[in-house]
Amino acid sequence: MTKSLSLILALAMTLWAPSSYAADVHQEVRIGVYGTDGPKTGGDPMAQQPEEYGEANRGVVFEQYTVEAEFENYVLDAVARDLNKNTRGFKMEGGVPGKTTWELLYDEMPHLYTREARTLYQHLGNGEMRLSDSDHTDIVTQNGGSTYNAGFLSSLVNNRPYQEVGVDIKTMGAELKFRPVPDLMVELIGKRVSKSGTRPQAAAFGFNNAIELAAPVEEDTTSGTLGLQLVKRNYQLQFDYTFEDFSNSLYDLTWDNPKRTTPQYTGTHYVNGDGSTQGQMAMAPDNKAHMMKVEGGVNLGRTTRLGFEGGYQRWSSFNPMMPYTNNPYINGLAGAPAAAQANTHGLTFDASSLDSRPDPNVQGLIEVYTYMAKLTSRPFDWLRGSLIHEAYIMENGSKKYTVPGWAVFDQNWHAETTPINPTLEQFRDDKTSVKTEYDFASWLSGNTSVSRKYMKKTRAVDKGVEYEVNQGFTIKPAKNLWVNLGYLVSGRRANGWDYQHYPKTVSGGVVYFNESPGLMRPDVADRNRQQGRVQVQWMPGDATVNLSARMTDDKYRGGKNQDLTGGRPEIYPDLFGVLSDRHQSVGLDTSFAVTKNVDADFFYEYDFHRQFVRSSQTDTRTNIFGAGGTDRLMAQRVQDRWDARFTEHTNVIGCGVTHRPTDKMKNNIGVDLTFTRSNGDPMTLGSRNSTMTPLETSRRVRQTLKAGSQYKFTKNLTLAANYVFDRYQANDFAYTDIPTVMGTSSMFLGADPIKTYLFHSLGMSMSYKF
Repeated sequence: MTKSLSLILALAMTLWAPSSYAADVHQEVRIGVYGTDGPKTGGDPMAQQPEEYGEANRGVVFEQYTVEAEFENYVLDAVARDLNKNTRGFKMEGGVPGKTTWELLYDEMPHLYTREARTLYQHLGNGEMRLSDSDHTDIVTQNGGSTYNAGFLSSLVNNRPYQEVGVDIKTMGAELKFRPVPDLMVELIGKRVSKSGTRPQAAAFGFNNAIELAAPVEEDTTSGTLGLQLVKRNYQLQFDYTFEDFSNSLYDLTWDNPKRTTPQYTGTHYVNGDGSTQGQMAMAPDNKAHMMKVEGGVNLGRTTRLGFEGGYQRWSSFNPMMPYTNNPYINGLAGAPAAAQANTHGLTFDASSLDSRPDPNVQGLIEVYTYMAKLTSRPFDWLRGSLIHEAYIMENGSKKYTVPGWAVFDQNWHAETTPINPTLEQFRDDKTSVKTEYDFASWLSGNTSVSRKYMKKTRAVDKGVEYEVNQGFTIKPAKNLWVNLGYLVSGRRANGWDYQHYPKTVSGGVVYFNESPGLMRPDVADRNRQQGRVQVQWMPGDATVNLSARMTDDKYRGGKNQDLTGGRPEIYPDLFGVLSDRHQSVGLDTSFAVTKNVDADFFYEYDFHRQFVRSSQTDTRTNIFGAGGTDRLMAQRVQDRWDARFTEHTNVIGCGVTHRPTDKMKNNIGVDLTFTRSNGDPMTLGSRNSTMTPLETSRRVRQTLKAGSQYKFTKNLTLAANYVFDRYQANDFAYTDIPTVMGTSSMFLGADPIKTYLFHSLGMSMSYKF
């Protein structure tokens, strides 16, 4: 390793040619020895890795090697960290400060999802996930072609060895800054990020719960940036261009259906995965992004300045288009089942053939335009004002495809009455705001801003407007006391609910909605917002006390010209979805000197989140009139309605003490505790939901203790010891009833999403400067 570092340092020195090699060189090496409990893979659930990234320290660790060299007119720094771990990194920089500087970096960082996965699938390459022939046959035999044999699958999965699921992230980068002329700075940046490994991937058949695969990952992202900055006395100008290229070696993912070894046509839309022998899924497409931005400012007078910014972004993507299905039995050109299929569902071609695709490729294109202008002025010493206008425009120029229908769960064909030609989403935001800042006195100042934002979209709501007023004050009632107050109120109003492309069916001359009318997303519903903040800082002597409190309260409703019933009087007329959303937080942190040699700090934070939600348990077996029928259309009816309150409380508390008995020794200890509790309680219920009960409470607790001591034996030698205790306990209702294998569902990874652990680490390290 020392030889490699010497070569890297020698390479860096070739990038410059100073007239003299006389230098002041400092080097430091830090080596640690650590012991950590718990196995690296599998086993005791109370002894798991608490780190999501990287690995815990074990054995001898070369933590860091640093070189700092300062020449007559040149500076060179090099750092290598975690040399023998999987989180290693190298960074080297140098140059003449203010004139020409450069930087090189290399970094490895693993992202670990779990060490306790069990899987029956093997990746054969090119995105193909396969079961062994013997496993596949045994599973199908035990299933009987209909439902999963839970006991058999459980034993089959649990007998497989543990394996890791995670990706390795490797980053290489370089940066160069130089001044060709005194007023112009040029910056060049290049970076490449590679990801390889596996990640959890949901892959469901029919209405089964998600079957998770350890999906392969082979991705590369290359980016480059050119920056130009011109600084003159009366004007400034900056230009930035960035290019990003994302390449995915796996454009699709296919996996064996554990329920079938031969394909079939069922003739029914909703059967639990009994049609195809394989599932298929498109992965992230190759894509490119070009981003350009020009910004600057001009001094118009002694107290007036104009700032501006303009940008253009072009995002494009490309991927081979997958066939409608990989089930060869969904074919309107051959066989008796296909003939019945064609007669019933309008299929007139082979949906599994590549030749039947609307296009060989999927091509996406998004263009974004942004601009901003800001005029600021200070007519008086006590008054400053600004006028700002900014806009964001997104145009979707993706290639459109007309499709006559689709394969439902790879089991049969669903034909549309008329071919589908989707609308491309476009939207625009224009915001104009006025802001004033004023000083009433040396102890009191304030600011007021008023803004109006106009929104236009082709999705859900065609247009809307948002008004916002923000008022703040800064008060200094005493020399060591500072208070900041702020209050914001805003109203967002949407105009018109876009029903043009809402899923609907015409039956008997009446238009019915296929989904739930009134269900609006929070980003398109009318919203009234109130937001307040208080910050206080007090510095009596050597102590510092900070207190802060924040509150945001959002209330949602259906807006003007928004008929949430779709014109049907039988449908509940009020808003469904999020009705109210409130966040509150308060925090306190303080630091003070207990004695001459002892310092202490303490912090506490409390967060509260409450949300009211309205939904419906609509019976889709009847039509919206409540009578028996074949429409099976969804409607939000009064007797199906329920309102629920969801709350989450989080308490975070911690304290630390630092003790310096001598100039050579420092001891410290810190304790942190985080406690979170979540509840879901029904508030009002329709007559058909009278049996609903509160959801089980979720609790999560994390306790951390860190203690350390270091002693400086000589000017160049320092020894340190440290201890870490970390415990995490979780009881989460969302996962309480999901075992490894249950009924017709199968979590083939066999990994608990919420893992309880207990972790200890004791270590010693040595730092030597030479």
